[in-house]
Amino acid sequence: MLSCSSPWILSIVLIGGLSSHAAALDLGVIPFFFPSYVKEGEKVFVTCAPKGEGRSVKFKWLKNGSDIRQNDRIKITDYPEFSTLIISSVIGEDSGNYTCTATEDHSTASYSAELMIQGPPVWKIRPSNVETVVGKNATFECSAAGRPPPTVSWSRESDNKPPMRENLSDGGKYATINGFLTVINTQKEDQGKYTCIVANDVGTALQESVILSVLRFPQIQPFFFPDALSVGHKTSVSCTLNKGSQPVKFRWLKDGKELTHNDNHKILDITDLSVLSINPVKQNSSGNYTCVATNNIGKDEFTASLMVKAPPKWLEKPTDRTSYLGSKFEIQCKVTGRPMPIITWYKKDLQQNFKKLNSNNQMNVSNEGFLTIASVSESDEGLYKCNGDNGVEESLSAEFLLTVYVPARFEEKFKVETVRQGDSAVLRCDVTGDQPISIVWFKDKRELEITELSRYEKFETFQKNGVNSELFIRNVDRRDGALYSCTATNDYGSDERNIKVLVVEVPAQPLDVKVLDVWARSASIRWSAPYTGNSAITKYKVQFWRDKHGPQTLNEEEISATQTTAVIQGLKPGISYALAVVAENEIGHGEPSETIRFLTSEEEPSGPPTDLYVEARGPTSILVKWKPPPKECWNGELKGYYVGYRPEGTNHPYTFKSIEANANESNEYLIIGLTKSARYSILVKAYNKAGTGPPSQELVIRTLDGDLPKSPPISLVSTSDSAITVKWNQVVNREDPLTGYTLHYQRGTGHWLHVPLVSADQSSYSLTSLQADTLYHIYLTANNKHGRGQASDIITVKTKEKGARDFPMYLDLSLLIPTAAGLLAVIVVIIVIIIYVVKSRSREDLVKDQIKALAGQQQYIYAAGAQRYDSVDKGRPYSQGEPGTPAVSLASYASIPSRIDQDDLYGGPIEVKGPYGQVRTLLNNYRERPSSFPRPASKRPASQARAQQQKVQQQQQPQQQVQPNVQLPQQPPQVQTPQQAQPHPPPPPPPPPPPPPPAQWGRITNYHNSFKEWKSDFSKLLADDEDEYLCTAENNVDATLKKIITVTVLGNRVLLQLVKFENIRLFVVVPAPPFWIQTPHGMTGVYGSRLGMECAAAGFPRPRITWHKGDDIIHDDAGRVVSADVLQRSEGRVVNGKTVRGSSFINILH
Repeated sequence: MLSCSSPWILSIVLIGGLSSHAAALDLGVIPFFFPSYVKEGEKVFVTCAPKGEGRSVKFKWLKNGSDIRQNDRIKITDYPEFSTLIISSVIGEDSGNYTCTATEDHSTASYSAELMIQGPPVWKIRPSNVETVVGKNATFECSAAGRPPPTVSWSRESDNKPPMRENLSDGGKYATINGFLTVINTQKEDQGKYTCIVANDVGTALQESVILSVLRFPQIQPFFFPDALSVGHKTSVSCTLNKGSQPVKFRWLKDGKELTHNDNHKILDITDLSVLSINPVKQNSSGNYTCVATNNIGKDEFTASLMVKAPPKWLEKPTDRTSYLGSKFEIQCKVTGRPMPIITWYKKDLQQNFKKLNSNNQMNVSNEGFLTIASVSESDEGLYKCNGDNGVEESLSAEFLLTVYVPARFEEKFKVETVRQGDSAVLRCDVTGDQPISIVWFKDKRELEITELSRYEKFETFQKNGVNSELFIRNVDRRDGALYSCTATNDYGSDERNIKVLVVEVPAQPLDVKVLDVWARSASIRWSAPYTGNSAITKYKVQFWRDKHGPQTLNEEEISATQTTAVIQGLKPGISYALAVVAENEIGHGEPSETIRFLTSEEEPSGPPTDLYVEARGPTSILVKWKPPPKECWNGELKGYYVGYRPEGTNHPYTFKSIEANANESNEYLIIGLTKSARYSILVKAYNKAGTGPPSQELVIRTLDGDLPKSPPISLVSTSDSAITVKWNQVVNREDPLTGYTLHYQRGTGHWLHVPLVSADQSSYSLTSLQADTLYHIYLTANNKHGRGQASDIITVKTKEKGARDFPMYLDLSLLIPTAAGLLAVIVVIIVIIIYVVKSRSREDLVKDQIKALAGQQQYIYAAGAQRYDSVDKGRPYSQGEPGTPAVSLASYASIPSRIDQDDLYGGPIEVKGPYGQVRTLLNNYRERPSSFPRPASKRPASQARAQQQKVQQQQQPQQQVQPNVQLPQQPPQVQTPQQAQPHPPPPPPPPPPPPPPAQWGRITNYHNSFKEWKSDFSKLLADDEDEYLCTAENNVDATLKKIITVTVLGNRVLLQLVKFENIRLFVVVPAPPFWIQTPHGMTGVYGSRLGMECAAAGFPRPRITWHKGDDIIHDDAGRVVSADVLQRSEGRVVNGKTVRGSSFINILH
C-alpha cells in the first residue's frame, strides 16, 4: 500500500508494470519485499520503481552494502521507469539485505529488503560427557544454527527395563537456558544418559547423547587399637571404606611419617580395605597411626593411637631453688612413662604435712608438670614435692627447697607532686627489702648533692622490712621543678622510684600578641599561649584602655582558656587604644603581656556642631560661628566643616563651603557674595575621613541694608597705677554716620568688659579704677544704624606699680630698658674683641710686659683666666651663710671663656724676666694633671669637707710664698651692674717702676672678720673663700697701680693670671662637685593641709636643683620647669604638690 505526502497525489500499481501520476513529487523508491523463507533451488525476483511518472532515474543494486555481481543465476535488468533483480535457483549464500538505489540529478533515494533462505540445523556446540561430585551442579552445552532457527530439547533414559526416554522440562531439578541443560544438586541417582535434540522442520533433526557421572569422596570407617598392649604382643587394624568411587588408593602414616612394608609392619590392600599388622609390639611402637584413602575426586583419613605401657621414669629431677620477691618462679617435674604420668605438687605446711597444691590466682599447676608462681611472696618459701604416677608399677617423687630473697623494691614506681612556689616540699620513698639497703637521691638523673647550706635535707627511718627516706625542699622555686629519683639497693637487687615535682605558679605573660583586624567599634586579636605555671590556665583577661595621658578606665573581657583569639567589642571609632592580655590559673593571674596599641577605624561624626551663631556683617556677608560637636561624637579626627546656606523659603539645594578644622574651641566663617536685605537659612556639618556628620540646627538671618562701619585704630596716651588713657581718630561716613563707639578691655585672661560711648565725636577715653602693675588688653569698635563694625587691633598695656611716678616718654622704662640693653650688648662685644686681641699675643711677650709692674723677688704661676661681670641688683640683700663662713652674694654673673694653653696649665718650666732684668723660673715644681677634682663625701658635714680639703692642699704648697701686706677696707665698695660698668682701654706700657710697693688686699662685695690678713699661699684656699677681691699697690710715685689677678684653684694647683685693667676684681674659685647641705627626707601630711619639703646643695660650678614627682618633672602653674642655679646654697620648696617661688634663692628658667 502506498501513502501520499499530499492529498492531490495519486499512485496506481499494475501487475507487470507501474505507472504514477504526480506533480512536483520528491524522489523516492516504492517498497519491495522478498518471499519469506525461500527454499534452496527456488527462483525469486523483485522490482524497484521510483515514485512518480516520467522520471529519468538511474538504478543500482547492493547486497549487504556491496555491489551485486551478475552471473548465470543473478540477473539485473534496468528499464526507463523500473529495474528488476532475478535470482534463479537460490542457494544459502544468497541470504542477505538487498538495497535498490535510485538517482535523479542531484537526488538519491533507496530501499532495502532481506532475503531469507531456509536451511537444516547445523551444530555450533556439540554436547559432551560430564563428571561431577555429589551435591554440585552439572551443566551440558548444546547449540546449533539453521533457517529458521532450530529449537533444542533434552531427554534422559530411565533405569526401567526396558529403558524409557523421559523428556526434561525447565523447572525443579533441571534448568534450560539457550539450549544448555543444568542438573541441580546432583546425586548418585542422577547419573545416566542424556540426549540433546535440535530441529527446525527443514531437513533432518540433529541429536547427540552424553553420559553424566556422579562421583563420591572416599569415607573411612573408624578403627582402634586394643588397650593395655605390652611390649612383645602383636596387633592389627583394618581401614575399610564406607563410601567412595573406585579406584581408591590407601596409605599408612605414624606420627605424620609414612610407614613402609617391613618385618615389623605389614600392609595388605584389598579393594575397599587395607590391613596394618604390627608384630611384635615394641616400646617405640607407641604413636598415632593414620590411614589415608584417595580417589579421583578427593581423600579421607582416620587416626588411631597405639599406647604401649611403661612405668614412670625421671628425665630431670628437681633440686633446691632460689627466687626474688615479686619475681616469677617456674619449675618442671620432668617424668616420662606410658601412659604419661600424672604430676601432682605438694608443699609442707606449718604442721610439717605435705599439702596438695591446686591452681589459683597466684599459682598455676599445669598438666605438663609445670609449677608456676606469678609473683613470689615471702609465704611461698618452703619445702616442695612433686609426684609422677601412671598406674604402671610404682610412682616417682622428689623434694626441693625454695628460698625467697627480698630485693630492694618500691611498691609505687611513679608519682607526681604538685607544690606551690615558695612552699616546702616533702618527697617520700618507702622501700622494702632485706637489709642492708642504701638510698641515693637524683635530680634529673644526676645525683643530688645535699649539704648543710643547701635547701635540701634528707631523713631516713629504718623499718623491720625496709627503709623510709624523705627529701625536704625548702622555699620551692621554678628551678626545683624536675624529675626526682630515689634508687634503693641491697645485695639482691635495686629499684627506682620517680617523683615528678611540678612547681605551680602564676602563668607567664602571653606572647606574640597581635592585632589581626581593626574595625570602628571592635578589633580582633590573637596571642600565643604562655607557660602555664604547671597549672592549667583557667581563663584569659583582655585588658584595654584609651591610649592617652592621664588616668583612664580599664576595661576587661574574660576569654575561655581554650581560645587564643578574641574580638574586643565596645570600642569607639577613631580612638587609639592600648591592650594587654593576662593569663590566669588556680594560683592567680600572671604578668600582663607587652602592651600593643592600635587605632580604631573612623566613622562619620555622630553629632552636629554646637552653639551655632550667625550675624549679619554687611549687606552681602554673614558671619557664622560655631563650636565642634562633643568630643565623643567625633568618631575620629575632624578634618573640617561644611557651611551651608540658601535663601529662606526656597527648595534650592544648600550651597556648601568647606572649611578646615582648627585647633581652637570655636570656629567661624564669613559668607560673602550674598543678596542685600535677604533672608538666608544657615547650617553647619562636621566631617572626617569617614564621611559627613548630621547637620546642626538651621538658623535664619537677614543680611543688612547697608555697610557696617570700619573701626579706627587706637593708641596709648598715658598710663598710671590705676588708669589708662587711649585715643583714636574719628571715622567720617556721610552715607551711614556713626552712632557711637564701644571700648572693650580685658584684665589679664579674665572676661571682656565693654564701655559704650554714645557720642560719635568722642576720640579718647580713660579707663579708671584699674589694678596696679597689671596687664590690660584693649580694642575699639564703631557703631552705626546697621550694627557694630569690625574690631580694631588689640593693644596691651600694663599699669604702673603702686605709687610709681609718671615719667616723660624719654624716661619711660619700657623704652629705656630695651635701649640700654642694646647699648650694653654693643659694649660687651667690644670688650670681648679687646680681650681676644690682648690674649692673642704671644705668652712670653705678655708675661714680660706684665712682670715689669711687679716686685722682682715675687714668684707667680701664670695661666689664662676668665673675666667675670657682676649683674647684681644693688638693692638685693646678701644671703647669710652657715656659721663660721663668710657671707656670699648669690648674684648671677656671666662668664667670658678665656684662652688657656694646656702647656701653661700642666707644662714644663717657664722663664720670665723681672722688672730689673733678673730671670725667674716659673712653675719649677710642677705636678702632673689630676685625673679628677677632689669630691667631698656625699653625707660628710661641710666643716669636715673643708678640713679634708685643707689637709690635701697643705701638702702641695709652692716652694716660695708671696707675703704682701693686706689691709681690709672699712666698708665694702659699691659694685657696678653690667649696665653701669664701662670698659676702659688698656693703658700704655708703664715705664720701669721703682722697687715693688707693699700690696694691700681687700674684698669688694663682702666683708668678714676672718679676713684680717690674706696670704698668697693659694694652695690653702677653700670653697668658703669664693668671692671677689681687689688688690691695690701704692709707692712714693704719685699714682696707684691697679691690676686684675684671677686665681683659679683646679685640683692640686693654683693658677694666676695678670691682666692690665682698671676697676680690678679678684676671683677665687674652687671647683667642687655637688654635695648636700640639707638632704630632703620623707614627710607625712594631713589631707588638705600645707606640706613643705626643702632641698639644699653646694658645689662649683653651681648645682642646679630640679624637683621631680615620680618620673615626672614638676612644673609651676605656668608650665615652666622649676629648677634653681646654686652658687653655694640654694633651696627649693614644694607646697601642696606644686613648686612655689617663695624664696629668692630659686631662679625659674624658661
